[in-house]
Amino acid sequence: MRGKDNQWVRPHPGPFIWNHIEKEKGKFNWEEADKYVVYAQEHNQTILATIWPHANWEQKSCKRKKVKSPFGKRFTKYLSKPCSMDDYKNFLVKLVDRYDGDGSNDMPGLTKPIKYWDVMNEPEFKMFFKGSKEDFIEIFNFSSKVIKEKQPDAVIVMAGAAGMFPESKKYWKSVLPKIKDHFDIANIHHISGPRWTM
Repeated sequence: MRGKDNQWVRPHPGPFIWNHIEKEKGKFNWEEADKYVVYAQEHNQTILATIWPHANWEQKSCKRKKVKSPFGKRFTKYLSKPCSMDDYKNFLVKLVDRYDGDGSNDMPGLTKPIKYWDVMNEPEFKMFFKGSKEDFIEIFNFSSKVIKEKQPDAVIVMAGAAGMFPESKKYWKSVLPKIKDHFDIANIHHISGPRWTM
């Protein structure tokens, strides 16, 4: 999205992947994410950050099954619900803390905080999430609560419904009532072919 004085960017998959930032438990590398944020600042871009709650080391701890990555080798090999929500919370708090602009533990040189957080992407598709509806609901509501506690003015975006295909509509009809109090902005991707319209 682009306006006269500002641009919006939603990097996909982007640098806000648990597996990229914390490749080993307790060892955080912010280089890739910081570079993206700096570039956005320099070009007056507002980031809609997609959070991916998956880390290879963490998913291995409860023997989750590997999946074929939708983004190739640069992405995580696992797309299930975190084995430990405590470990995930630790990552999520540190992520938000680094880019919330509150003056504590911020990225050095941060001038344009990240306020908009998109929790996951098109979870109705197995290529993006290998879990049940209940798993997604738990992750989403948990993430929203953690983010809001750390950054009260954060704006939570619904995880990106994949258009209005019948399978997507069925999924979200079941899920939305259980997450509706935990997001601020709905996000529906306009994905269509010759036979589909919004």
